[in-house]
Formats: sequence, structure tokens, C-alpha cells
Amino acid sequence: MKSMGIDYHFDAEEIVDLIYYFLDKNDLENLDAIIELGMAMYPDDENVRITLCHTLISLNEYESALKELEKLDLQGDKRVDMFRLECYCNLEKFEEAMTLIDKLINNNYDYLEEIITYVVGYLNENNKFLDEAYQLARKGLLLYPDNMSLKSDMCINLLLRGFQKEAMDMCRRLTEEHPLSVEIWFLQAELYNDCGDYENAINSINYAISCSLDDDKSEEAYQLTLTKAQYLYRNGSYYPAIRCFVELMSYKDYVRATVDPYLAECYMRIGDYETAFDLLNGVIGQDGIEDEIAFYGNLIYCCLQTGRQVVAIDLLADAIKRYPTGILDYISSLNFLDNYQSETAIGNEKLINTGELVRKFFANNVHYN
Repeated sequence: MKSMGIDYHFDAEEIVDLIYYFLDKNDLENLDAIIELGMAMYPDDENVRITLCHTLISLNEYESALKELEKLDLQGDKRVDMFRLECYCNLEKFEEAMTLIDKLINNNYDYLEEIITYVVGYLNENNKFLDEAYQLARKGLLLYPDNMSLKSDMCINLLLRGFQKEAMDMCRRLTEEHPLSVEIWFLQAELYNDCGDYENAINSINYAISCSLDDDKSEEAYQLTLTKAQYLYRNGSYYPAIRCFVELMSYKDYVRATVDPYLAECYMRIGDYETAFDLLNGVIGQDGIEDEIAFYGNLIYCCLQTGRQVVAIDLLADAIKRYPTGILDYISSLNFLDNYQSETAIGNEKLINTGELVRKFFANNVHYN
């Protein structure tokens, strides 16, 4: 490799480090150059070739990664088998994935448990092949009956496939077997939340918080408290939710753009639109906002309720450019005040341009004094 007439030489380990460096920086031009150099200098080096496969997977080039993995022809290598399965799963080649897993089971490799846990979790998250995920989880639990991740994924799988009672019964058994497990109590809270039973979700998350051995201001404590605040909001317990959200501000992991929109919605629910406006306006344009349509919709609505019609028009015009249908659908669904005409706000009309959208929306919804 030359730069300004100077020759540089890298050993294989340095090539690998540079590949990951440029990948992390998303510097694709230099990434391509260092891969080409590495393959030219070390065409038979396993680490360089495996790193190439990992890079292709990171770039979502799964077919290309599989071709490179086949060229390696390595048996009993954890990285290679994990990458193969990742490719199969992302390409939805489930039969090939199961064939490979059966082969690994027959060979009883020491990384088999990690492989099965990964695939079950992936299939659950992917929300396809749920029956296959269930069968694989059962097979995995026969081999590794104490694997908590597989047990958790089994509960989630049952719920996703519509077996709500069975999922809850299994989770209750797990809380009896592991009464001090933060993970299990959190799982039960999430199951109750998915079922719309927010009261029991709150009780379960309280148990999880009481079982946590981490420092009061740790990342785990932050996530548990954030989850509890969200459950309280969904349960209509706005004042307790506000206290939880405010408590999060003292944590080192506090991200204003993530938390403040939730807190603002609580204040909107109790009619304090001025405070809600201040919270939302304080994070506008920041990274970390989870639902931008809801964010802009709530901010516009707060403007309408606090006499900031001109600001609302500017925000709506900008939001419509980004989310031409979603923002209007969201705003028309808001019904925090009795006199807000949510059902007739804009209806199902096919509106033409930004100016017309703004005019029609405000003609229906702004009540001037």
C-alpha cells in the first residue's frame, strides 16, 4: 500500500484491525481498499477471510458472505457456523439452518448451546417461522434445561403464537423457580404489558426493581424505571408516571430526547399543555426521539392549546413534508379535550398540497378567541 510514494506493510492482524476500523467508521472506500489489499497479501489466512465474511454480513450482503464461507470449508469453527446461521436466517433459508443445527447437535460441539439460543431468539424477533422456533426451543431445552434465555424465548414464542394462557403459566412457574431473577420478573412484566394488563405489569416490574442488585443509578435500574414509567402511563396513572419520568433525570443514562416526549404526553393527559410544550420544544431536532410523528403531532397540538397558532402552522408545514399522511392521521386521532373534533378533523379527504393541508386542518381545529 502506497501513500505519497511511501510503501506500507501490514501483517494479517493489522489488516483485520483496519477492516473493522473502516467498517466502524462506515468508510466504504478505504474498507474496499484494505480488504483488497488483505486478500492479495494473505489469501490463505483464516482470520482475514473470516473477517471478510463478517464484514459482508455487516453490510447485509448475505449471499456473498455465504459464498465466502463455503470457500473456507472449516468444520467445527464457532465463528463460521454462527455466520452461516446468521446468513441463513436473514435470507429466510430456515431448512438450511435446521440442517446445519442438526449436524452440530450430532457432532456435539461445545458452542452448540450458544448457537441454538441465537437462532431461537432471532426467529422470535423476526416473527416468522414461529412454529419452527418453538420446536427448536424445545429441542434446546431438552439439551440445556437450565438455559434461561431459551425459557424466556419459549414464553415469548407462546405469546406470539396466540397461546397467552400457556405463556403466562410458564412464566409464573419460572418466577417460582427463580424468585430473585430480574430477567424473569421483567419478562413477566412484558408479557402482561403485551396482554394489556398494565396493573400486573407494574406489579411485576416492581418485583424486578426490588430484585436488582445493581447500583440505584445503574443502566439496569434506569431501564427498569423507564419501563415502569411507561406502564404507569399506559395504565392511566399519569401522576405516578410523571414522578418516575422525572426520577430518570437523575440517572447518568438519561437521554432527554427519549424520556421528555413521554413525560410531555403525561402532562398533556392532565391538561398541562404549557409544561408539555416546554418539554417537547426543548428537544426538537435532537437525536434519540423514538416516534417523530407522535412527537411533532403532540408539539403541534400543544401549540394549538397554548395560543401558538403561528408556530403550529410552521411546524405542521414542516411535518407534512416529512410525513405527508402519518402526521395528519396522528393529529386527527388526538382527543385530549372534549371540544376537540377528532372524528371530523380532516376525515379521509385526499388533500393536495401543504398550503391546503394547513388551511383545512386549522379551519377545523383552531378556535380563535
